[in-house]
Amino acid sequence: MEVISKNKPKGKEFAVIKAKRKQTKILEEKAIKQRTENKRVNSEKRKFKNLENEYQDKCRAIEIVGFRRGMLLIKIGDKVEKRALLYDDRKVNKRNLEKEILNFFIKLFGDDFPIRKLKNFKEKREELVFSFEELFN
Repeated sequence: MEVISKNKPKGKEFAVIKAKRKQTKILEEKAIKQRTENKRVNSEKRKFKNLENEYQDKCRAIEIVGFRRGMLLIKIGDKVEKRALLYDDRKVNKRNLEKEILNFFIKLFGDDFPIRKLKNFKEKREELVFSFEELFN
């Protein structure tokens, strides 16, 4: 024999309450999935940002030694290496060299890196501009 509850809704009213419960459960599961997806995406971004920061730090530790025969001499660790400068020939001339030297790049560890972010660029800037002026004559 079934026990009939006096305060429990019957029929259509019970179906409505059951549907609401189901809907809230679905929304909660959806929110949990969204949070885990956000965590995954943020983790990937953090990992990429850490790799990029390591690369930037490694490149910023490189020093400019000088400029000889159209090649930039840089010091990586204990070795002095020559690297070709990458710049737009059409934009750079003797008049705007002082400003355009900020847009010069060198190839470091497989990517183009601006020379303005190298360790001692501020100290060597005038020397580099002077060397380039000789090239443009």
